[in-house]
Amino acid sequence: GSDENTWLGRLDLVMELDPDVILVESAVNDQCDYDKQDERSAFVNQTSFSLLNLLMNFPQKPAVISVELFRTSFRNWRDANKHCRGQIQNTSDHECYYCPQWWKPQTWRENARKYNSVSHA
Repeated sequence: GSDENTWLGRLDLVMELDPDVILVESAVNDQCDYDKQDERSAFVNQTSFSLLNLLMNFPQKPAVISVELFRTSFRNWRDANKHCRGQIQNTSDHECYYCPQWWKPQTWRENARKYNSVSHA
């Protein structure tokens, strides 16, 4: 997987394809440990703004859509504990664990999407 910073360094590859539509999915790759949320939020906002702005201004004017996903650790409590010790939550069936910050990257790039008029799903 790649985050926005990776794609900023590979825009030449995207431009070679001459796309009509670009789906940008990186929320899962923007995860961080619980104690790094503020730092990661600022980074995601900045890199999302840069990437979306460049994509929206490609010469061929492709449609750019931000697709937002999230992850869970399913039944792997140890995976969740590794990323958010003391903050682990579970779904209504109590068999699926997740960390609260795994749901936040979707909002971390909200301003970047709005400023660049990028739709999201």
